[in-house]
Amino acid sequence: MIILLWRILAPGVRCVHPKSVLVIMGLVLSAALAHAATLYTFANTGPTPYSFSVLELNPLNTSGAFAIAPFQEDGLTFTQATLTQAGGTDCFQFGTAGATLTATASSCGLDALAPDGGWQSLFFGATGIGTFTAFNAASSGSAPAAPNQLTIQTVSAVQYTFSSDGPTPYSFSFLELTPLNTSGAFAIAPFQEGGLTFTQATLTQAGGTDCFQFGTAGATLTATASSCGLDAFSPDGGWQSLFLQSAPTGTFAAFNAASDGSAPAAPDQLTIGDLDLPSSDTPEPASLVLLASGLAFLAVLGKGHRAQRAQ
Repeated sequence: MIILLWRILAPGVRCVHPKSVLVIMGLVLSAALAHAATLYTFANTGPTPYSFSVLELNPLNTSGAFAIAPFQEDGLTFTQATLTQAGGTDCFQFGTAGATLTATASSCGLDALAPDGGWQSLFFGATGIGTFTAFNAASSGSAPAAPNQLTIQTVSAVQYTFSSDGPTPYSFSFLELTPLNTSGAFAIAPFQEGGLTFTQATLTQAGGTDCFQFGTAGATLTATASSCGLDAFSPDGGWQSLFLQSAPTGTFAAFNAASDGSAPAAPDQLTIGDLDLPSSDTPEPASLVLLASGLAFLAVLGKGHRAQRAQ
């Protein structure tokens, strides 16, 4: 790639040191990689194997709690997670609603009593792409054996961003590995808006219409192949937003947006975008612009050096 690029550069740029070209190529690669999501897959490879995944817009690099979509394992529903990164060690913890997970800049702790449960898994250097084996994996309470393996990879994903541009604007987003195309409930990480915590979501796709619904724990959301319904009483709340979708990606305005219970105004806009892995053959347009700008700057530098030598 570098050799081929060097051959097609303009004469004014060829006089620039090859290391400068490498710098520009590094910027191009960084710009492309920034558009992929990060997938964390935890697994237990013991007698009763299992696995689950967490999809993140950016790599996890901050100690503390991070939001996850609830998932089930061995009859328990895990709803919370923490990460502590200290001294080259990554401490991942997962727990049910009643488990106590602590995560500071230098330590992590787990406490869970049956029927609740929790996991604590420690890995060396699990900050980049690869597969890592836990050097310590402990479970507490009613939880089965903790994850003893972690695989981190960059993946393509679909980002859904809902927003309201009313008097009190807001927005929230979530990622999916593939486009949502099935009517029914789908898991989301809890998020807060208007003083409420939304924990559930549904989608109904029928007759070219997408009905998205979000609700607090006490709201009732129904979603069948042909209809959607929302019922929520204060202090609970819920949203129902209807969109006419004519393309897999883009920005869509709701033709009907209703809230119920204590919920604020429902989302009236949806943006769906692809987070694609960079192509080794075709750079993204933004990368090409960055490359062209960098090479033009280097060309100017090259001409300046030649002018100084001619004097």
